[in-house]
Amino acid sequence: MVTPSQLRFGKKLEKLAIKDVDFLIKNEIEESQNLEYKQPSENLNEDCNFLAQTISGFLNTDGGILIYGVAEKKVRKHRYPDDVKWSVTNKETLENLLKSRIHPWNEQIRILRIKNENNEQEGVFVVEIPKSPTPPHMFNYTYYQRLNYQTQPMSHWNVFRIFQTSWIRRREFQRNIIEPLYSEIILNFERIKKYEDGIANRYRHIITEKTFLFDQIEPKLKKRIDDFFNGILEYNNNLVWSRGIARRIINTELSKVFPEKNGWVKLRFNEDNLFLKVQARDPSGRILDLRPNINAALLLRKTPKSYLQSKFKDHQIITFEAYSQMSTKAQKIPKSIFDKMWTNCNAEASKNKIFLSIWEEIPKLEKLGKEILNLMQNK
Repeated sequence: MVTPSQLRFGKKLEKLAIKDVDFLIKNEIEESQNLEYKQPSENLNEDCNFLAQTISGFLNTDGGILIYGVAEKKVRKHRYPDDVKWSVTNKETLENLLKSRIHPWNEQIRILRIKNENNEQEGVFVVEIPKSPTPPHMFNYTYYQRLNYQTQPMSHWNVFRIFQTSWIRRREFQRNIIEPLYSEIILNFERIKKYEDGIANRYRHIITEKTFLFDQIEPKLKKRIDDFFNGILEYNNNLVWSRGIARRIINTELSKVFPEKNGWVKLRFNEDNLFLKVQARDPSGRILDLRPNINAALLLRKTPKSYLQSKFKDHQIITFEAYSQMSTKAQKIPKSIFDKMWTNCNAEASKNKIFLSIWEEIPKLEKLGKEILNLMQNK
């Protein structure tokens, strides 16, 4: 989304310098529907009343730039910038005074203080005000708008129409942005707890097809959402790598158990050469013979038995035996050897960077996701 600073100056707010303000003065860029100047006075509270009124007008109309620190000169009905007038006010004080006057405050309002290179105590303020996605905003119990290059009180019918339009926009925003993302984050919670692939289908659709609405999210919340789904993407990539790593860890240990099969292991190093023969009773009482591999048990940090119990929740595990498929005929691995081998596999997994990254990422994603959900509930 193009910001008011980019429209006015061709650059982002944080890139502005005093030369950009001087440009407006030298070229006599007059006040307009989206540009206002204000000279500091000795009464900061009165100045902030004017600033808050102007900002509410910008919020309720099309947004704009307000420069606090420039004197004006009038030529008939026109107002031009005359000279830089430095202020000794600091950014925190100015922002707090404005927040106390504008209701509701819009978090997308941004303030840049350009310091005087000859006196760091002095500065000029450039206030960037977006067109609000959730108008109207008021100052001193009055709603304002920008009309004929001036800030004027809104009529009753204008206020009514804005409330009506705002309600429709909020409902569209809720239905198309908040609700889909909320449910997708919840679904990701369920999947990553099981070490399943995370999903970002609705998120990708929104950022490509619903960009305008998505850009209306409060910047801090929008960044958290982006961070969450970027985290899901990184988690998915690591999860893919972890599956191959699990095979290689297991095959390395198999080659120690069957050193005579090293040639076979090297040829099939990235394949599943270990499996379990499992006897289990299903809910109907039938005895089933199952042959799962247990690579995922390394990532889940489970013993083979507890992994089987979680994988076949509705079955009663009767017996299981480990086998190596490193020749045309499967070879049974004695239990004592398999237990030692699995201990070694767990030790290697616990040192692997990809496994460690996944284990660290899941609680971070859950924490970030819960913060997002709490913020969304207030939207």
